[in-house]
Amino acid sequence: MANKRLWKTENIIKGYELAKSGMSMAQIAKALGTSQPTIVKWIEKKEAFRIAVNAGRKISKGNGKNGMNFRDYVYKRLPEDLKKLWREINKMDKAGSGVEKIEALLVRKGMRVRQHLFLYAWVASNFSISNALGKVNISRTTFDYWKEKDPEFAMLVEEINWHKKNFFEDHLCKLVAGGDVSSTIFANETYNRDRGYSKRQDLNVNLTGETTHSVILVDSLGLSLKERKKLLQKMKNAKTA
Repeated sequence: MANKRLWKTENIIKGYELAKSGMSMAQIAKALGTSQPTIVKWIEKKEAFRIAVNAGRKISKGNGKNGMNFRDYVYKRLPEDLKKLWREINKMDKAGSGVEKIEALLVRKGMRVRQHLFLYAWVASNFSISNALGKVNISRTTFDYWKEKDPEFAMLVEEINWHKKNFFEDHLCKLVAGGDVSSTIFANETYNRDRGYSKRQDLNVNLTGETTHSVILVDSLGLSLKERKKLLQKMKNAKTA
């Protein structure tokens, strides 16, 4: 009965939007104010809800018509001829055909083509420069030369880094919205540092002059045994507090 009371028709739309944003089942359950086992039951019993959640997941993974992961974001911005060339290179690379055949594809292509393909390979390789350079048969020396001598290429590299930060930030916000505790703590410790959420407070203390430490022996105080025991107990309590 409790599950029936929790169910609302609008959960179909909400489930789609939450799944589309990349939330896990546990996060979707929390956002809908219910438990994960209940969400699983809804998916099993309610066809419309199951279709909505599955459609949202496909879009989140970049498999839907409207969805796009970061790799697809860059790929979409390649000219059509470069997309075709990349697919051919990618097919050869997966088949283990070797850099010679990849080089044969690129031999008549100009520097800009190699740069565009490198940028996509960089994203597709989870930002491993070494893997990306190997994918399109470019040396590290050439890459460094491009960055130094070609302002447009350097700007493209910086633009991708900027989009990467936005992409990660967006996913962090989704985790926070889904109630993920560690992500919420991290976000507060970084974005709300100025509001006192940092792990450690910066301490800036300027000391001038001299500091004198005086040591007083307990025996010189002339205390009774009972008084000494009380004093020692207070000192012990202060250390453990």
